Amino acid sequence: MAEFDPDICFCIDHGGKETLLRPFWSATGYANADFTPTPSFLRMYDYLSSFHGHLHYMRLHNILSLHGEGDRYFLELDLPYGNRCFAHDNRQNGDDKVVARMEDGTLRYNWDLVDQVYDVIVGHGMAPIVELVYLPKAIRKSEEEFFLPADYRLYGEMVRDFAAHCLERYGLEETRGWYFEIWNEPDNEAAWCRDPASFFALYDYMEHAVHSVDDRLRTGGPATMQGQEGYRIFEGFLKHCAGEVNYCTGGYGTRLDFVSVHCKGGQTTDFNPSSAVMFGSVERYLDILEQYPQFCDVEFFNDESDIIWAGSRGVEDASWFDFRNSHYAPGFVCKMISLYCTRVLDRGVNLTVADSDNAHLQWERSLFSGNRSQLTPLGRYPCTDMIKKPFFNAYVLLSKLGDRRLPVQCDGPGFNEKFGVLATRRGPVFSYMLWNFEDGISDMVGKRSFRLDIQNCGAVGSYYLLEYRIDQDHSNSNTLWHKLGCPKEPNLKQIRQLRDADGLEPMGDPQKITADSGELSLEVILPQHAVALFQLTPVSTEAPAAVGFVKAQWEEGCCGRQIFLTWEPSRESDFFHYKVLRSVDGGHYETLSSSPALNTAVYVDMEVESGHRYSYRILAVNTSGIWGEPGKEAVVRTE
Repeated sequence: MAEFDPDICFCIDHGGKETLLRPFWSATGYANADFTPTPSFLRMYDYLSSFHGHLHYMRLHNILSLHGEGDRYFLELDLPYGNRCFAHDNRQNGDDKVVARMEDGTLRYNWDLVDQVYDVIVGHGMAPIVELVYLPKAIRKSEEEFFLPADYRLYGEMVRDFAAHCLERYGLEETRGWYFEIWNEPDNEAAWCRDPASFFALYDYMEHAVHSVDDRLRTGGPATMQGQEGYRIFEGFLKHCAGEVNYCTGGYGTRLDFVSVHCKGGQTTDFNPSSAVMFGSVERYLDILEQYPQFCDVEFFNDESDIIWAGSRGVEDASWFDFRNSHYAPGFVCKMISLYCTRVLDRGVNLTVADSDNAHLQWERSLFSGNRSQLTPLGRYPCTDMIKKPFFNAYVLLSKLGDRRLPVQCDGPGFNEKFGVLATRRGPVFSYMLWNFEDGISDMVGKRSFRLDIQNCGAVGSYYLLEYRIDQDHSNSNTLWHKLGCPKEPNLKQIRQLRDADGLEPMGDPQKITADSGELSLEVILPQHAVALFQLTPVSTEAPAAVGFVKAQWEEGCCGRQIFLTWEPSRESDFFHYKVLRSVDGGHYETLSSSPALNTAVYVDMEVESGHRYSYRILAVNTSGIWGEPGKEAVVRTE
């Protein structure tokens, strides 16, 4: 056998200094909170919460200007943001129903609409980034100045009552984990670009109101965009909070728990997402932040860290938006997360959130329409029957990273630009994310061979090595869809094939290896725009815990009746995949699926008929090949 001669070598030294790695990528969002309790978005939440270490923070607009009618305005009036109070949807004609002003000037609230949103988020093990945008019509100054309150004191009262309600309903411990953000992109307003003083006043009253409820709640902003207006407002905001007169209290300075910005990988006119554009803007903001040492330790958010702007545009607008359907999107995001480590964390920044805002399910109007969504519907929106895009698998892969980051050395030209490694550890489990990704659409160039030389890892004894891959040929339902001829309405056989291909795919079974000296070498060839994750788990003699069911639902799918199953994700550090067992009318249990790519807690049984009793059990297996006991069965009687 010919000796492996790699193009690039990495040295990962487990004896070097480790640094804390928080899952700052564990956040996403969408434009309008009204979409949350609709059937399609509830199904999206089932998917997004279907693996341990899933996305934690959800950032939504319009929480105080909810109309409570779900996706009605999106479906009936074709308003892309689904709310007439929203900036891009004729906002001055709002019909929001959360806040009303009575004849005596007092405020009345309908918190039920807010609860419908936050109950979904919290119920799926997530937490909101609470955007206090946009103002309810009841307290606006005028139709022209809809972004200003008629009475700042009344605005502060509203915010205080809102924060108090959240704390009362969800509890102190839960709510202290949330973030209260003043606005979304104030640099969209020409008046604030000319003179942001009234925006600073809005923050002063908001901050005072929130902290009057509980001093340990967290407030911040300004969520400005990349560009000169955004940079100016951001710097003015810091200067104001650092020591200018507080419009609410009359004192000097305003408390700031986090700062937030919006830096993306370019505009649609650039015809190519660019990490250089994104991080050039991020670093411009960090340069400004460093001028205010009193804020050097505040948490830093890029809470719209999207690949490009214009998530509502898809392949019908321009063919190159197809990158959101393919392996390009997860590759870009994984590279982006690695670069946040080397270009932001290594700068000493307290990075908490890098939110790639990719849960705009409503814009994904049809199968692989190329919009900013991790899932794609098998029918026209609001179809609840869905396929996972490769994009989804990026977050399953990222969830397998550890909480300690290890130093990586490489002298190859292009390191941390064209390729790189994020090396991590969680206890005795090691995870190395390797990416080969140049910013450019073509997959036909840039194939590279790599060797990871791992030193001082302490992995003396037997381990199991498992590799996951996302590229054109792996973890890629979109590639299969193209091979099937891009059917807009796939038949039952094609849907089964797509579902078999839409998970995070391991490159074979775990391989047992022995490390006698604490040193290992891993070798791989990656095509362009590919991501690999190598995971080393100790050999175990323990069986995984039993898996409990969350839901078993008889429903109408795109090709007939089906049963949708979700269960509690395995929390085992050496978890490999699941097995789904089914019994019909009390008969013997048989295996429906035991695919190694079944590593999220969702399964759709399409082989069902009316008039039967279906029972299901789920088992988990670890990388050592040990199966856990089946959990409690779920029973569905079909009509």
